[in-house]
Amino acid sequence: AKPTATVSTLYPIAAGPDGLRRAVEELCAQAEQAVRDGAEAVLLSDFREGGRTADLTFVPPLLAVGAVHHHLIRAGLRMRASILVETAQAWSTHHIACLVGYGASAVHPYMLWSAVRFLYESDKSAKMREQGK
Repeated sequence: AKPTATVSTLYPIAAGPDGLRRAVEELCAQAEQAVRDGAEAVLLSDFREGGRTADLTFVPPLLAVGAVHHHLIRAGLRMRASILVETAQAWSTHHIACLVGYGASAVHPYMLWSAVRFLYESDKSAKMREQGK
C-alpha cells in the first residue's frame, strides 16, 4: 500500500469569518508537509466518526481540492501525490466531476452511498422490486 495522509477539512465554526481563510491555509500547509514526509496520496476529508457537531463546519470540497492542488503546484510537489476526497458534499455526478476537474484523483461520496443504501433497504423500494419495478 502506498503511504497515505488524511487531512481534515473540518474547522471550528467559532473561528468566525476569517476562520475559513485560516482553515484553507492550514489545510494547504498540512497537505504540503504530508507530501514532503512521503505521502503519495493526500485524503481531504470532512468525515468525523460519530458525525459532525454543531461547533464544527467544513471547508467546501471544491475550495479544499483547488487550494491544495494549486498550493502543491506552487511548491513543486503536485506530481508526487494524488489528491483524494472523502466528503458528504458530493451527491451527484456533476459534483464528482467538478472535484475531479479541480484536481481530485478520486472521490468517496460517503453520504451518497449511505442515502442509496437507505433508499434501497426501505419498505417502499422492497415492494417496488417485488413488483418488478
